[in-house]
Amino acid sequence: MIKRLRKILIIFLLASLLLSGCKKQSQSTEEGNEVNNYHQITQEEALIMMGRDDGHVIVDVRRQDEYEAGHIPGAILIPNESIGTDSPEKLPDKEQIILIYCRSGRRSKEAAEKLAKMGYTNVYEFGGIITWTGETVTGEEPYLSVPEAEYLAYLREKFPEYFDLGTFKGLEVYAWQMARDSYSFGVMTGTNRNKSLEEMMHLKGATASEMKAILSTYDIPKENIIVIPWQNPISSYIGEYWIREKDEDPAVVEKRREEYIEKLREMLLGTEQ
Repeated sequence: MIKRLRKILIIFLLASLLLSGCKKQSQSTEEGNEVNNYHQITQEEALIMMGRDDGHVIVDVRRQDEYEAGHIPGAILIPNESIGTDSPEKLPDKEQIILIYCRSGRRSKEAAEKLAKMGYTNVYEFGGIITWTGETVTGEEPYLSVPEAEYLAYLREKFPEYFDLGTFKGLEVYAWQMARDSYSFGVMTGTNRNKSLEEMMHLKGATASEMKAILSTYDIPKENIIVIPWQNPISSYIGEYWIREKDEDPAVVEKRREEYIEKLREMLLGTEQ
């Protein structure tokens, strides 16, 4: 009798496992494989999802330079290294469908896991752009995909301290790096004195696209906008021109600094004639 009961129990357990496996396989076919509370899908599935009118957002988690060299149309840029424990400002809705990719799939998996841990419930990771067969475009993030006035209103709410500054002595734009090819910018009214560390530490980092839009609201000559590189003390990353070789010629260092500033000015103000 006991042996018979054991056999029945074993058969019941095996049947339960098989049914569970079938159910999981069915869910996998519809939504991809769920890993660490986010979904892994194929790029073919991602392309189908991009064609739906469901309010989804495509997120590129590479560096800014990688994004500008080529990205999926309509994708917004949120570098993986910028995602910490706080919800990204560009992703206010935790129930929105989020399609994430990077170059090869490593950073997108890291970003997807971090977002899932924050409570985002519809995160779909689909690998890297190196295997993407769909359309790609180049250039900066399409921040004007919404009306310009609406975008500037958003920036005014996000960075109120950067608007309506006095321009009698021009504007000073401070630039710093938190990672390679990742730039942050803050702006203050121009003065004839050096800013204190306390003032500098209160600067809120805007992206190049955001600062470019903010500066466009000021009707002053480009030469009155001074770009100043700054080594942010909270960053362990040493910016490009700050690295010096031992006993390096000061003239070479100064030339590198000028080239660095010119690069920053072009990012914010475009090519200057």
